Amino acid sequence: MNPVVADIKKEWDWVGFGINEILNQFHWFEYRAEDVYSACVNGSAVLYKTDNGFAIFVIEIHPLTEERTFLCWLAGGKGKGLGLVKQHFDFFCEEGRRIGCTRFKTRTAIDGLDSMFTGMGFRCDMRDFSYDLADKSASGE
Repeated sequence: MNPVVADIKKEWDWVGFGINEILNQFHWFEYRAEDVYSACVNGSAVLYKTDNGFAIFVIEIHPLTEERTFLCWLAGGKGKGLGLVKQHFDFFCEEGRRIGCTRFKTRTAIDGLDSMFTGMGFRCDMRDFSYDLADKSASGE
C-alpha cells in the first residue's frame, strides 16, 4: 500500500505512541508529541500512513532563495521508520514535486544511516551539531 494522507486526530492513539517512542529515544529533541499533533491539525505538517507505519512531513522554505523542501520530520512504525521512507521513496519524491517542492530532505539522529541515504541518491549536505549552552559543566573542548 502506498502511503496515504491521514487525519492525525483519527490515528493519534498509535501515531502518538510512535512519536513518544522516538522522543524517548532521542531526549534532546526540543518538542513534544503534542507539538507534532498540533502541527498536523493546523496544516503545517502532513501525516502519511501505511500498513506498516507513518511519516510526518513539513515544507521548509529557504529564507533567502524561497526554495521549498519536502522534509521528512518524523517516521515510525514496524522496524525502523526511515525504512518506510526508503520503501516508498518514489512516492514521496513524486508527492514533493506535486506540491511544488524542489528538494526532498530527511534528518536522522541514528548513526549508520549515511550509506542507506547516499545509496538512495541523497547527498549529505550538512550534519547538525548542537551544544547545550545551559550545561555549565561542559568545557566545549
